[in-house]
Amino acid sequence: MTNTRVANVSWESERVALRDIRGQVFITEQNVPLELEWDGLDEQAEHFIAYSGEAVNVPIGCARLLEGHKIGRMAVVKSYRNQGVGESLLE
Repeated sequence: MTNTRVANVSWESERVALRDIRGQVFITEQNVPLELEWDGLDEQAEHFIAYSGEAVNVPIGCARLLEGHKIGRMAVVKSYRNQGVGESLLE
């Protein structure tokens, strides 16, 4: 399990990091169409970023929480998968 720090962040302040992670995972790896990934709900969602403890402030995963406690857009950068990052985001 990697040493991971999770922070609750705003879309406005961390949009670049959130878009980068989701772009890598969903758009590039999984071929999700742009119009499905960028659904217009990010501005009203609560966001979380997982940072690697091995390097200062390197974003390695993310998730969002919508109204009604619906978790979505959870993604972990490929090189950090199967190390407990997703579990850290859910906690």
